[in-house]
Amino acid sequence: MSSGRPLVAVALMQLQTKPYRSASGDCSRTTIDSGNAYPDRWDQKTLKLLVFNPSLDWDVESLDIQGTTEIQGTTEHVALPTDNGEFICATTFSSSRAEDQELICAITYQSGVTRIISFQAGNYEWPSHVIWESNDGAFSFVRSISAGDVDEDGEAEIVIGTKPNGTVLYLDKTDDGYCETILDRNSHGIGCTNTREVLIADVDNDGALEVIATNAQASDAAKWARTPGSITVYKKYEENWRRHVVDDFSGETHSRMFVVGDVLGTGTRQLVANVVGVFDERSLSVMPPSALVIYEDGGSSPGRQTIDILQSAVKARGMAIAHIDDNGRPTLVVGTRGLDLDGYRRSQLVAYRYNRLTGWSSQEIDYSGEMGFHTVAAADIDNDGRDEIIASDDERGLIKCYKKTSQGWRKKVIYDAGSRIFVSSICPIPSSG
Repeated sequence: MSSGRPLVAVALMQLQTKPYRSASGDCSRTTIDSGNAYPDRWDQKTLKLLVFNPSLDWDVESLDIQGTTEIQGTTEHVALPTDNGEFICATTFSSSRAEDQELICAITYQSGVTRIISFQAGNYEWPSHVIWESNDGAFSFVRSISAGDVDEDGEAEIVIGTKPNGTVLYLDKTDDGYCETILDRNSHGIGCTNTREVLIADVDNDGALEVIATNAQASDAAKWARTPGSITVYKKYEENWRRHVVDDFSGETHSRMFVVGDVLGTGTRQLVANVVGVFDERSLSVMPPSALVIYEDGGSSPGRQTIDILQSAVKARGMAIAHIDDNGRPTLVVGTRGLDLDGYRRSQLVAYRYNRLTGWSSQEIDYSGEMGFHTVAAADIDNDGRDEIIASDDERGLIKCYKKTSQGWRKKVIYDAGSRIFVSSICPIPSSG
């Protein structure tokens, strides 16, 4: 498969730009208060699922995501085009009963159909099958996906987050396919809720997996305006689910991204999240600013602590916890997102480290333009016991691998799309050999 080195799967959208036309017919460059955060409106997106092999100098293979195979071995269905699709995201799952890894992606096609496709990552053939499909409006646009063995049966349970109804959908594998359980929907009203991220993880350190989700209100307000939202944990007790809101940010803003892991080096997991900044039209600034925050008990009790205030960003997007050297201390790697506005056009990829005596310190790894570093992952690519960082520089259309050395950070471009991209997922796939 990869000679003992992990593969890296990347789900991305190649952005095909068209000039944004305002209500008055003006096709000039858009501004922040036009409601569009990007300099152009992306009317078309080519969806791709790529797999990189670092053992072959980052040779890349594009997997077939049209969904031409059978649903669980039953009836064959029509392939759907991906050159003008809506969204793609991916995750991985490792079964305790099998050596091979499963790469699972969710695709929303322009037709409104959503499919979840499973790829067996055990050989060069990448056998796949569609494991779930829907054209129900409640699941019309999948934004995020995660997988984990919640019920400890050796099979992957899958959770997806959607818009416009903000559905958090839990899929439990059975002998007859997947059983659907809606954990949440319409938190901010029918047709105006966006569940942005979902994750299956043990956030409260009790040995059982929970579902964590972030949502936000969807409206016609200008992008980055005041947008209420929350971080919510869903915990299964026998056949029932309990819902606990970790933080609702007093209705002033929301979170776009979070990560769960031992970022403090205490031997327990914490929840780290981003608080999205709010754009103030009067001052042409982000106020209140974006912040990185941590919930040390996994959000079981109220309160959060601030890691950093992101003065030149509207949000942090990509996050990963890595071990980049030999001292055993974890590193939080964060990619930020800027704006087309003075003081906010420089985004960063930053490494944060915690010391119990001196607190948090930070080091810039790389920088880019306003779109920034949308997705970040960590994996020991060269099997030397230290993680490399894989990050998308969406502004420049690049995917890069970063290695911490005694001289600083060494970076290598492993993919150049030639234009702006939107990377939703970077998934290291551990080798089975």
